[in-house]
Amino acid sequence: MKNYVEGTIANHWFDYDVYIFCINGSVTSARLNVMGKGCGKDFARAIPSLPSAIGEAILRTGLHCQVYQYVDHKIIAIPNKTLWFLEEDRELIKESILKAKEWVKDDENVLVEFPLTNHYDKEMKIWLEENLGDNYDVLI
Repeated sequence: MKNYVEGTIANHWFDYDVYIFCINGSVTSARLNVMGKGCGKDFARAIPSLPSAIGEAILRTGLHCQVYQYVDHKIIAIPNKTLWFLEEDRELIKESILKAKEWVKDDENVLVEFPLTNHYDKEMKIWLEENLGDNYDVLI
């Protein structure tokens, strides 16, 4: 892992090839994934069809990592909890990040949303630093 960066996805939209952000397993009756906070909210605003695409995928195949191509960017949605109101699941996060890494090429610059509400969680920071390569930055 290279750096921690601050701001929102919108602040860094043209800086990276790949964006990894967190989703939950909640789907509304309109078949939309609940994306009301953090990077999910930013992506839902920027790509209005994304909550529908993620919601439909969850309903069809279950909650797992999903990859989307948007213009010149690869967007990877990783689960960090099963429902929007639950606490983040550390093991699910770690498993999801490792899966997402399989879809990232060595020459792609990547921005990963910090997967916990508590941006100061030392255990998760250490894990990210040990498991992400030099082409990864983490958004806090």
